[in-house]
Amino acid sequence: MAKAFFIQSPPLKTGRTRRKSRPNPPMRLPQEENYKASVFYYWWAFLRLNHAYIKTCENNGQGRLAKLYADFGDVRGEDFWAWWKTHSHLFSEPPVSEPHTIDNLAGYKEKPHTILIEVPLDKKLLLRLRQVRRILESKMNSTRYRMSVSYAQYPVTGKPVVAALDRYLRAWEIKQQYPRLPYADLYNMVSGREVDIQAAMKPKPRSKKNEPDPNYKKNIPNTQMGYRYVRYAEEIISNITRGEFPVFTKTRRNEP
Repeated sequence: MAKAFFIQSPPLKTGRTRRKSRPNPPMRLPQEENYKASVFYYWWAFLRLNHAYIKTCENNGQGRLAKLYADFGDVRGEDFWAWWKTHSHLFSEPPVSEPHTIDNLAGYKEKPHTILIEVPLDKKLLLRLRQVRRILESKMNSTRYRMSVSYAQYPVTGKPVVAALDRYLRAWEIKQQYPRLPYADLYNMVSGREVDIQAAMKPKPRSKKNEPDPNYKKNIPNTQMGYRYVRYAEEIISNITRGEFPVFTKTRRNEP
């Protein structure tokens, strides 16, 4: 059985990989949580936050999301690895075919990431191998034939930053746990700063008339970032039932 291949880095328990580069992890992860350095973990994690999909899980796959459920199954369990073992095929690339001869050119149809080469059978074998090698090198190094387009059943949308997905997820979780927490403090918590949650959620006393709040301007950037993180998470959760991830309601050129 051929080993599965993924365009995006799959989750790993050890963190070891043969790839030249790995995604930047969202934080300093303990070894048992190395799988959080994969975009596929966040696909699973965000799907679990969609109320309509969870309702479908509760109804044993019945409902308007029955088709998606047939592929992704029940995601209510806490064990990501148990789910991944039975659903990783949704994100892997189709099996790679071996080079072969074509006997009937009339019925030949070009396939993605393949080329048709005519090789004369005269001359020495080493000469023909060198010539074919030159052709393959020129084609495989070109942008057209680089393995950058996914043909998986569920390809990842764009080139998401794993660390950013982790920030959006944590921001959403904090907001659900502390709805009255100001966005500036939420952003600080996502960034790893200590926050006195109870003090932050207490109503602020009104300042005297025309007396400026000394922390107002300082908190504006953090408030904006905290709000954006939660909004991005909400958009991902809302769009995830389309079978695409991560998808934002509006296209953004640069995500923080």
